Amino acid sequence: MHIKDPRNTRPERLDDHHLRARYANSAIDRIVPAQDPNAGLDVTLEKFFEWVVEKTPFEDIGIPAIEGINWVDNLQPFIERKLYTVNTGHATAAYHGYNRRKSTVYDALQDKDIMAEVRGALMETKNLLVSKHDVGEDQQTAYLERIIRRIGNPHLEDAVERVGRAPLRKLSRKERFIGPAAELAENDQPIKFLLDAIEMCFRFQNVEEDEESKELAKIMSENKPEDVVAKVCGIQKTEKIYPQLVERVKRVQDDSRED
Repeated sequence: MHIKDPRNTRPERLDDHHLRARYANSAIDRIVPAQDPNAGLDVTLEKFFEWVVEKTPFEDIGIPAIEGINWVDNLQPFIERKLYTVNTGHATAAYHGYNRRKSTVYDALQDKDIMAEVRGALMETKNLLVSKHDVGEDQQTAYLERIIRRIGNPHLEDAVERVGRAPLRKLSRKERFIGPAAELAENDQPIKFLLDAIEMCFRFQNVEEDEESKELAKIMSENKPEDVVAKVCGIQKTEKIYPQLVERVKRVQDDSRED
């Protein structure tokens, strides 16, 4: 740890450091849209936030009274709940919106077909979270509905290009689409709406000021569908989701050739 390096902290301060400080893993959920470059230190963000922190480092001294923190024993369920609900929903709206020529996530969610895709994808990830982390079904349903309202906030003016940026990262093995879809597929659970979102993400190519979208276009034009799935998504032939991903990639490639 940088602060414990003797080059940065005097030895006498290091000797009793453990009495003065604790370090805990945490997860923060708050949407911060693109900012006005001339706004200085003013930042536009949503009112909602969630701050989850692990209790473990404080067990011997007691949990400090810090307003706004939700102290938990295990952070992983909350990380996955956020990734597979907030991030999945936000990106699903953005990619469908981009492919239907919408300007913002809010605009996208005014389209009933896109709203159905977003809600469908989040119902699929809900099934995973409920079964994997013993989350109450009603509790997760209420959470996902709250997330849909959050990402559809008209005051955020969140451009679909900003939310959709870095598609290669978002199509990777442990990210918001492939992560839950692969787990659900292994358990023979429905993933139709997640696959729709994945396909829309593969169509997010050659977007201005987004290098990953340009790299994605290059990968799609130079590789077979099977190789794209392995290279971009990290999915192997033995996984149940593999043929479904290959089919979606092939469809995108065929459409690109027709264009």
